[in-house]
Amino acid sequence: MRTQFKIIVKGLWKNKKYFFISTSMLFITFSFFLMLFTYVRSELNYDIKIPGHKNIYRVTTKVTQNGDLIKHTAKSQMPLGEALKEQIPSVVSYSRLLDEECLFRYDDIKMGRQKTYWVDNTFPDIFSIEIVEGNAADALTRPFTGMISEEIAKKFFGDESPVGKVLVENEGLNMEIRGVFKKPEHSSHFDYDFLMSYETVIFYNSFQDNWDTDMFYTYIQLAPNADVENVKTNMKKFAEATYLNHHEKKQQVELILQPMASIHLGSHLENELSVNNKAGFVIILAMLGLFTLLVSLLNYSGLITSRYKANQKSLVMIQVYGSRNSLVSSIIIETMLIHSLAFISALIFTLFCGNSLFDLINIPVSVSVLHTPILLIAFNLFCILFCSIIAIAMVFGYLVLNGISANQTIRKGKSGSQASLVIMQFSFSIFLIIFLAISIKQVHFMKNTNPGYDMGKVLALHTPRTLIMNRDRISRGNLFIEKLKREGLVESGCITSDLPGKPVHTDLPGFVWLSSPKNQELKVPADWISVDTSYFKTLGISLIAGLNFHGDIPSNADRIILNEKAVKDLGFESPEMAIGARIRGNSASLQQIGMEQFTIAGVVSDFHQEGLQEAVKPIAFTYSYFYLFGLYAVKVINPSVNTLASIQENWETLFPDDPFDYFFLDQRFHQQYKNETLFFKLCLIFGIIATLIACYGLFGISIETIAKRKKEISVRRVNGATAVSISSMLGYTYGRWVLYSFMIAAPCAYLATQKWLESFAYKTTLSWWVFVLSGFAAIVIALLTISGQTWQAATMNPAESLRNE
Repeated sequence: MRTQFKIIVKGLWKNKKYFFISTSMLFITFSFFLMLFTYVRSELNYDIKIPGHKNIYRVTTKVTQNGDLIKHTAKSQMPLGEALKEQIPSVVSYSRLLDEECLFRYDDIKMGRQKTYWVDNTFPDIFSIEIVEGNAADALTRPFTGMISEEIAKKFFGDESPVGKVLVENEGLNMEIRGVFKKPEHSSHFDYDFLMSYETVIFYNSFQDNWDTDMFYTYIQLAPNADVENVKTNMKKFAEATYLNHHEKKQQVELILQPMASIHLGSHLENELSVNNKAGFVIILAMLGLFTLLVSLLNYSGLITSRYKANQKSLVMIQVYGSRNSLVSSIIIETMLIHSLAFISALIFTLFCGNSLFDLINIPVSVSVLHTPILLIAFNLFCILFCSIIAIAMVFGYLVLNGISANQTIRKGKSGSQASLVIMQFSFSIFLIIFLAISIKQVHFMKNTNPGYDMGKVLALHTPRTLIMNRDRISRGNLFIEKLKREGLVESGCITSDLPGKPVHTDLPGFVWLSSPKNQELKVPADWISVDTSYFKTLGISLIAGLNFHGDIPSNADRIILNEKAVKDLGFESPEMAIGARIRGNSASLQQIGMEQFTIAGVVSDFHQEGLQEAVKPIAFTYSYFYLFGLYAVKVINPSVNTLASIQENWETLFPDDPFDYFFLDQRFHQQYKNETLFFKLCLIFGIIATLIACYGLFGISIETIAKRKKEISVRRVNGATAVSISSMLGYTYGRWVLYSFMIAAPCAYLATQKWLESFAYKTTLSWWVFVLSGFAAIVIALLTISGQTWQAATMNPAESLRNE
């Protein structure tokens, strides 16, 4: 065995080209697969490391009317958790959650837009939060107390203990820190640094008995042996007996149980706590990765088979002396040597460079999930075993089919298996190239389609958190905008509850039209945005009928402006016919302030509040400042560093206690295409890797083919064939294989891209030239791959070649 090992090492050292091709191909494959494995495993591990996660569920609210979905939100009502615990025995605990981005101050330290959860004192127990200092029960049982993460404690207090110290929250709420927790290291749809007592919310809020307003998230913990189907049945009965106000409006409310671990990949409702991924997307990536690995392993099997087939004398001796065991062990040892070298190199590369590569493509994943030695060793052994078995089968199949013996010359074997492998590899590569081209086209289409408003040069600033529920927030906001206009920094500005680039944020439980002039039963869900008189001017949204808001807030209290979609869904034949019509809004919050009936004052053109993945929705605009939070938006005349510095200087003069927190509207809008951009990047990576592997395989096969045809090529040269004609002859064979690959890949790619584009409300066209260009690119890549080999064979000295024969 030792002697055999030395012989194999010497053979690899002698055949450096084969050694480099096989090792580098496997290194690229393993590096890519380990990165993909890290990402997929991270996505599948969301929330599953929470002890008892199988018994934790989120309760969501689904409202339908006459079979039509009105809304399905991840939120629910404040009293729901307590009521479920009282009426359903299997519910052993619950926690409500209200999420908010808060401003916190301590001395001169200010931290704005901090992810804050207002939770019940049961939250740490249900989700197994590790407390490193203080007491969770003490921190979350009383109003105006809470806990912070270790990282936040370090930023505010350094090495001092934060327990007992007071942080000033938003408009001046003094929150005493009674505990410090360690942020979970595992992936979760939760993300928070501040856990504040829900008792504080109850102290200020009047929603304890409100079954209409969906502002809160409700998580329940079931008993370990609970019958989930029985719980669902009881929840259905509970909903039928509780949501009487909805029943009066002929609406049905259904409470849906979502298993904790299914939220990240399986939930895409309104008001999700975080941007969730799609299970189908992760599964597709995993399948593509496994197929890429399979192709690469088959490539290697083909390469090692070609290497042994090329050594015909050794195969003849094997047939004579029957030393088949020696051949088997040689293939296994060589495979183990090359695979282990490539895998260890790939593992080291991934561990040291993986996080940087993930950061480069904006994926929040850590390679720490690779710290599973048993799994990695098992994977490497599987690859070695797979390739060894395939290679041994191919070599011995070659022996049998070609009848190699001591008194027989080797007959010319057919290249059917080689052709099949090349066709399979390039079919996969062309498929990915087409998908890549279509994804580029779709992302470009979405980013360059006119959204219906002017988002260039629009700077948005979060309104001061220190002035929540304070009228100065509006008056000083108008003063701020006017000052910027006087200094020539902005053209116009407005104050609004929301801006395009995200789903509309509102604490109202949906804005539903209860009646229209033509159809009293018609109910149209619509988003609600509060604006001032300059909103449409600042964003460049066209008023196509009626008038804009004018005057003061009281004079506009019952006036409303709709977009074209809302007018159409309400049954009006034209925007002009909607002007002056009276409509009614359904919302418990609206009823509380006496805003139920509205007169349509104007109609604006449709625009994309969300990305082009979603269809335009009905939107209602009112002239009010009912919202707690909001945004100032200004149209900057000359965006530059100096302009931004001047705006910040004005901000700090008027709002000294609030950080200068801004974003540009076009950047926020394009962030909606984050998943599509990531998909494009991953398609690019897949395409490059798959094409590289296909080229490796084609290059290896071309070496073997040309070696077999040296005599034929030499004879042709002697008979007057030119180097160009011989190169063309060799290139034709490989080009034909790639053409067959295109014929297989093109229809598959057409069906797949068409299905993918169906997920977008607005999509690009499947242009024929994308398919033709992708096929042409594949042929060019294939010919470039073997060009050096074919030209070298076509220009070799025929006399020397024939003498060697």
